[in-house]
Parts: sequence; C-alpha cells; structure tokens
Amino acid sequence: MGQWASSTKKDCTSRKLFRQGAILLHLAAEDGKEVDADSIVKSNPLLIYDRNADEDTALHVAARSGKLNMVKFLMDVTKWPEVVEALAEDCTSKERNLLRMQNLEGNTPLHEAVMAGHKETVKFLIKADSSLASVKNKSGDSPLFLAVDGNFFDIAVYILDNCWGCSYEGRKCMTVLHAAAIRIRDGKTLP
Repeated sequence: MGQWASSTKKDCTSRKLFRQGAILLHLAAEDGKEVDADSIVKSNPLLIYDRNADEDTALHVAARSGKLNMVKFLMDVTKWPEVVEALAEDCTSKERNLLRMQNLEGNTPLHEAVMAGHKETVKFLIKADSSLASVKNKSGDSPLFLAVDGNFFDIAVYILDNCWGCSYEGRKCMTVLHAAAIRIRDGKTLP
C-alpha cells in the first residue's frame, strides 16, 4: 500500500510539473522569449505538443502573437532527435504534426496567424506546409476566407499565389467572394 501511494504521489508530481512547464512554455511563446522556451523545452521537449484550456499548443500562441522567432524555434524542436524518438515510442499520441493540430475552435496555427494579420508568420507556416490553406475550422472558415474577412488582403493574395488547392469556403455557406463583397460594401478597398 505504501509503495502504491508513493508511486501515485510521484506520478501526480510529475504530471503537475509537466503542466507547469507547458504553461510556462505557452507564456514564453506569447512573449517571444526564445531563451526561456529553450530551457523549458530542454527539460521535456514533448511539452511543445501540450495544450492549454483552449486546446492551443505553444505554436498556436506564438502564431497568434506574431512571434516569428518563436514559431521557427518550435518547428525546429519537432526535428530534435529526442522528440522524433519519443514520438516514435508513444503509440498513444493522436495528432503529432504540430502545424496541423487544431484548437477548440478548430483553428490551426495558420488560422491564428491569419486572423491576427501576421503576414510573415503566415508566409513561414505556408512554406512549411501549403496544404494548411485547405483546412477549415469548426465554423467552416478557411485561412483564405479569414484573410479576406479580416481585411488582410495582402495575406489573401499571398495565399492565392502560394497555395494551390486552397479552400475558398467560409462560415454559413459563404465563400471568399461573399466576404469580399461585404468588405466592399463596408467601404474597404481590395488590392
């Protein structure tokens, strides 16, 4: 009995430390503090796959915040030998492609970067995987639709120029053309 209690206490402490590390990593990602993120990730590289209450990974947070240095760092971590090895051994993992992980709203890091208007981050994410432009969130919004809907026409043009087969769809059966027409009606000008 004492041995089980001791083992359970260790497991709880280990999980608690893992959660604390993940929270710290999300904060470092939001602030773009690569040095802090590096020391956190070195203690447990798989923290990059952990999610917060909104199901965001640290990559979602960094993309939304426009911290391109952090986005690049987190993507580099996925290539570390210890991460690749740990993922190969973890048969319980679901989605482990950091770029394709979706949060509670179904947003990938690309959706988050587009909605925040961070063009350089969008460009990096699309260069890493241009097929992300075909992923729709739970509302049915594609990254292209979100770009037009958010008046980020330079991002929309970049997506069109660099993502063959991107989705034009958006919420409530709308398309990019609907969003553009609404923006024109609202007095916004298209490029």
